[in-house]
Amino acid sequence: MYEDLKKRFNEEGFVVVRDLLEPSEIEFYREVVKEAIKERKQLDERNLEDKSEYEQSFVQCQNLWEDNLQIRKLTFDQRICKMASELIGAKSIRLWHDQALVKESGGRETDPHHDQPYWPIKETNTITAWIPLCNVDESNGQLGFYPGSHKLKDQKFINIFSGKVDDKDFQEATSLEKNQIRYQTLKEGDVSFHHGLTFHRAKPNLTDKDRVVHTAIFFEDGSTRG
Repeated sequence: MYEDLKKRFNEEGFVVVRDLLEPSEIEFYREVVKEAIKERKQLDERNLEDKSEYEQSFVQCQNLWEDNLQIRKLTFDQRICKMASELIGAKSIRLWHDQALVKESGGRETDPHHDQPYWPIKETNTITAWIPLCNVDESNGQLGFYPGSHKLKDQKFINIFSGKVDDKDFQEATSLEKNQIRYQTLKEGDVSFHHGLTFHRAKPNLTDKDRVVHTAIFFEDGSTRG
């Protein structure tokens, strides 16, 4: 199984592993993560429309593993960590950080970008585990990837923090066309993995429920700060 998934990951820069976790586990972690977010954001009483465009894409809570022992078990779950290490061909991996990404009801799209330029890690053998804590489809913030985009030579810092990224500017910077993107439909228990250099984006949440996702970013042991 690992060899087939690794081949696809090497070719496309992403792969979905079906049923890696049990639905009952996801149901449990969903409530734990939601409670952790509520605690972190208890002083933020803003409505969605009052937030910046970046914040309208998702509520972000980093390093929850440091606060919550149950979330720590999810972040360091050996099924997830083993899969991540196998996919990038690393004997051992380390955690950069975990985070909850909640696309609120009515939340806007996540602009196209790749992650590596945001991290001060010199080497690029990095991977993100994207763990949906609910079913994810075209209606509630579906994640999509540009296949093979991790093979592009140059890292591109796409500033998704200051406002909406113009599709024309993104295409000129990366030579990637919007119609190349491949969106993923995920159910509870599925885990999506993508390379730190794989360009991706997510659709808006058009439903009346929040889309709750937990992610963990790993890098190969021995990597250096850069």
